[in-house]
Amino acid sequence: MKRKFSNILIILSMLTVPLFGYAIEKVDKTLNVSKMPNVSIDVKRGSVDIQSWDKDRIQVIGTLDELSEGFVFKRDGDSVLIEDDLPNQFNGGNKSGSKLIIKVPKSLNLNLDGISTNLNLKDLDGDIHVETISGSIDAENLSGKPSLQTVSGALSTKQLSGWVRLNSISGNIETTPSVTNELRVKNVSGDVVVNVGDKFTRLRAQTVSGDIELVFAEMPKAAFSLNGGPGGSIRNHLSKDLPFKAKYTGSESMSFKTGIGRGNVFLNTVSGTLMLKKK
Repeated sequence: MKRKFSNILIILSMLTVPLFGYAIEKVDKTLNVSKMPNVSIDVKRGSVDIQSWDKDRIQVIGTLDELSEGFVFKRDGDSVLIEDDLPNQFNGGNKSGSKLIIKVPKSLNLNLDGISTNLNLKDLDGDIHVETISGSIDAENLSGKPSLQTVSGALSTKQLSGWVRLNSISGNIETTPSVTNELRVKNVSGDVVVNVGDKFTRLRAQTVSGDIELVFAEMPKAAFSLNGGPGGSIRNHLSKDLPFKAKYTGSESMSFKTGIGRGNVFLNTVSGTLMLKKK
């Protein structure tokens, strides 16, 4: 009986080791920073919420990944590094990942990297580079040079302005830009929806095996150049202009203007549909 009881204790002790080994650590830290800091953030899984405030400091609050091997939060001159360090090999799921809220100055240069990380950004201005692999990106009110990229996650933006770059491989992209000097959108096997206002200079979008839909709030004043490519098609609901269909390849293309063209729109697809319409 004693032997059986001892064996049970050994088994229970073995089961409880991972519970202590994977204890989730809370973080609440603040650093003073310079004006227009260069901020690098590396969080491999979980969720990161970037918020701006009117202070020259950065605050990180939340919980670290259950596999975290250490939290890095340091400043070197104008540069700031924030990282939740993980083992070289880990499960890509984000359920047990980091959950961080990071408050930063509105004006900054930002590099934000993740793997299976869902990323949220709001009210930022500067050179903003954001990449994740299987996570989603949700961005609002970014200006300057926002560049957002995901591989298989969804990408959704509102009120982006400046020189904007949006890229995805197999995830869908939906964007409602504000005043843009240039908007470039690239997608491979996902769909693209762009809700366009009346203030834009240049809009370029291309996709392979995916559709592009441009929805204009008002009748645009722009010059359009559309290339349906092999297996693609064009649906123009803005004007009476019809696409030209190549005799031998069957590919469709068209160029036309609406009003006095102050903006330029370039669309290209392979095996997808290009659609233009007014809301």
